[in-house]
Amino acid sequence: MSSKWTDRVSQALGLRLAAWYLGTFLVSTVVIGVLTYGLLGSLLEQRDHDIIQSTLREYATRYQAGGLPALARAIESEQRSGTREPLFVRLVGPFEDVLLYSLPETWGAFDLEALPGGPNDIWSQVRSSDRNAVLEVATIDLGDAVLQVGKTSEARNQLLSNFRRVLMLGAGLALIIGVVGGVFLTRSTLKPLRDLRDAVRRILQTGQTDDRVPVYDTEDTVDELSTLFNAMLARITTLILGMRNALDHVAHDLRTPMTRLRVTAESALATNDPANYREALSDCLEESERVLSMLTTLMDISEAETGTMKLNVTRVALAALVQEVVDLYEDTAEDASRRRAG
Repeated sequence: MSSKWTDRVSQALGLRLAAWYLGTFLVSTVVIGVLTYGLLGSLLEQRDHDIIQSTLREYATRYQAGGLPALARAIESEQRSGTREPLFVRLVGPFEDVLLYSLPETWGAFDLEALPGGPNDIWSQVRSSDRNAVLEVATIDLGDAVLQVGKTSEARNQLLSNFRRVLMLGAGLALIIGVVGGVFLTRSTLKPLRDLRDAVRRILQTGQTDDRVPVYDTEDTVDELSTLFNAMLARITTLILGMRNALDHVAHDLRTPMTRLRVTAESALATNDPANYREALSDCLEESERVLSMLTTLMDISEAETGTMKLNVTRVALAALVQEVVDLYEDTAEDASRRRAG
C-alpha cells in the first residue's frame, strides 16, 4: 500500500509542478540572500577601510603640520564632540616608544603587540581576547614616527548578525509563500486539464458527445487545447447525427424498392413461365440499379451534411442546370398532377 501510494505521489503532475516551483523559488531566494549578504559585508568592510584611510591621512597631515600636540588636540576634540566614529589611534616613536595612544574602553582587550610598526599602507588585524571582533589597523610611516589608525569590526559584525536573522526570517516566510504559491499555481494551472479529464470521463460513461470543456479565455496553450477539444466534440457530434440521419433515410427510402423486388420475385416464382422469369429478373436488375444509385446519392448527401465531402467548386451554367432538373422531374410532376385530377 505504501509503495503504491509513493508511486502515485511520484507520478502526480501537480505535485511535481509544485515541487519544481517551490524548489526554484527557494533556490532563487537563497541565492539572492547570499549575494545580498556578501555585498552588504563587502560594502561595510569597504566603508570601514575608507574611514580608517581617510582618518589616517588627516591625522598624518595634522602631525606633520603641528607635531604631536596638534594631533593630540584634534583627537581629543573629535572624541568630545562625537563628530567621528570611535577609532584606535597610536603614534610610535623611532625607538618603538608609544607617543600617543587612544583606544575606546568599550572595545574590549586586543593584543596590540602583534601590530607591526613597518612601512606605509600595511593592513593588520588583531583579534579581541574577550569578544568576537577584529581590530583592523592601517599603518603609515611619517619619517620620525609611525602612525596607526584602526577600527573594530564589532559594529559591522552586529549589523551582519542582525541581517542574518532577518535573512533567516525571510527564508522562512519565503518557504511558506513558496508552498502556498506552489499549491495555488498548480491548482490554477491544472484546472483546465482536470476539466478536460472530467469531460472525457463523462463522455466515456454516458456516451453523450454534447458535453463541453469550460474555456477561460486565457489564450494560453491549455486554453487552446480546450477550444480544440470542444471543436473536435462538435465535429464528432455532427458526424454521429449525420450517420443517424443517413441510416434513417436509407431505411426509409430503401423500403419501397426492396418491397418491389420482393413482390416481383414472389410473383415470378408463383408461375412456371420462363418469360415471366426473364421479365422478373430484368425488373429486379433495374430495381437494384435504382437502389445502388439511391445509396450513392444518400451517402453523398450525408457526406455533404457532415462536412466530410471534398467539394470541387466550379462554374456552372445555371439555366442549363435548371432545365435538366425540369426534364428530370417533368414526367413525375405530370403523373402526380393526373392522379390529383382523377
